[in-house]
Amino acid sequence: MKNRRKWMGMLAAMLVFGFTVMGCGAFTDMSKVSSYLSLAERVGRDAGGPLPLAVKINLDANWESLLSAIDRYGVRVNLDLSGSTMTNTEFNPGGSGSGNIVSLILPDSVTSISGDFNTFTNLANIRFPASVDLGEGNPFIGCSSLTFNLRGRGDLSAIENSRALVRGGSELVSYPSATGSVTLNNITAIGRSAFNGTSLESISLPAATSIGIRAFRGCENLQEANLPAATAIGEEAFYGNTSLQTLNIPAAVTIDNSIAANTGDTDLTITVGPRLATIGTGMFSEVGVRKNVTVRAPQSEVENVTAIRDAFRGRGWNENSFMLAAQRATTTGGWWAQTVMVNNFNTNINLTVEGY
Repeated sequence: MKNRRKWMGMLAAMLVFGFTVMGCGAFTDMSKVSSYLSLAERVGRDAGGPLPLAVKINLDANWESLLSAIDRYGVRVNLDLSGSTMTNTEFNPGGSGSGNIVSLILPDSVTSISGDFNTFTNLANIRFPASVDLGEGNPFIGCSSLTFNLRGRGDLSAIENSRALVRGGSELVSYPSATGSVTLNNITAIGRSAFNGTSLESISLPAATSIGIRAFRGCENLQEANLPAATAIGEEAFYGNTSLQTLNIPAAVTIDNSIAANTGDTDLTITVGPRLATIGTGMFSEVGVRKNVTVRAPQSEVENVTAIRDAFRGRGWNENSFMLAAQRATTTGGWWAQTVMVNNFNTNINLTVEGY
């Protein structure tokens, strides 16, 4: 008898849930959203896939409440915000997110996206206008399963089976799901943090002339980077790449600060060419263990590269001179006295220069 009542109760809840789904359209009341999600939790509705959830609310007033409700009931959802409103046209998820949101449709009125989506740990698809401005960064760092669905015309397009975003047809701005070996023949620029934190193992960019700040930061599995046309390498481009073994940059003219910082003890070979003019400071800062680094240069340039050996070890080089002196300075004055490093010269780097 008790089992019968239990099953009758579940059946009633399922019927109510079914009527709710059929009649709700897009929710305009947050209390009804909570009731809907509560019913879904009771009947285990998301066992067969994410729950459709369309809302027409003011996001300025209700975004945090919506995320809270989704997380409270632990139901996976496909969230449709296309009918929702915002005071301005920039969408920023703020410091909150939800691992229960599987897909997200942003309002048609959105003209720019900022902030970080890294708290949306299970986000698999996001839809927004192709005319959206993403600024100078990559808001989708950490969204390792993400695909992009763009609406209408605009400066953005999706490549790599919709897993990567390109601006202006040639600048890669985001590829958060990059994994294994990737070759992009038509990309001429890599934006800031475009591959940040991905599972890349090798990358080949035959036409890319510009590599942005932190472009490959945190790619711990990256072993090989082939960038034959790159003339400018941005700051911390390969920071934290503890598996990096080969960096091919024969066209480099400018290498910014700390490009290979925190790369551990993996042996590294860097191939440069005759045009290298500027090397930023602290190339191998935060490497606290012995590291073998081989710099390969044209035979005609070996003498010059040897002369700037310490530049690769952290002192930097510009206009035929070191950028920072290899020394320390100590402040004095009691309890606040501290040792200050004037540069990032790293004696852990065992550097060899070879001609080719």
